Amino acid sequence: METGRRKHSSQRAISPVISATIMAALVIAMGIATLAWAQGVSLNFIQSYSSAINADIDRLKERLTTEYINYASTPQPKVTIYLLNCGTIDDVAIQSITIRKNGWYQNFIKPSLKLLNGTAVPNLDQRQEGSVEISLGTSLTSGYYFVTIVTVRGAVFNAGFVA
Repeated sequence: METGRRKHSSQRAISPVISATIMAALVIAMGIATLAWAQGVSLNFIQSYSSAINADIDRLKERLTTEYINYASTPQPKVTIYLLNCGTIDDVAIQSITIRKNGWYQNFIKPSLKLLNGTAVPNLDQRQEGSVEISLGTSLTSGYYFVTIVTVRGAVFNAGFVA
């Protein structure tokens, strides 16, 4: 009888050791899974933060100088804006140009950009000069007009001209 008891009591002693080992393995596995998840999330955050910072730096490197703005009322009213990329980054593309005076304004999305020799280009590289010709639907009244140029990267440049 005692042999049976010993057998039974030794089986009982094994059960807590096995359960403790299983619990430890589960805790370690959960810790590793949590660590892997946290590392993945932090890598995604670092990549998105890095992309945002690089985009901001690129936007700050953009410099467009408005060299001259010409308004012609005949034969069709148009405004020609002459630009120079004097920044430290290539591929400066124009997203929109807004011309305004008091309550009146006209917005032009993705206007055509040309080099001074007349070649159409999608953007200006460093030290390139170009022009944007905007056809207006109506003649402008005399006075001072404000021009806002927004690049694809989000940089904003302001100029003005007298009609």
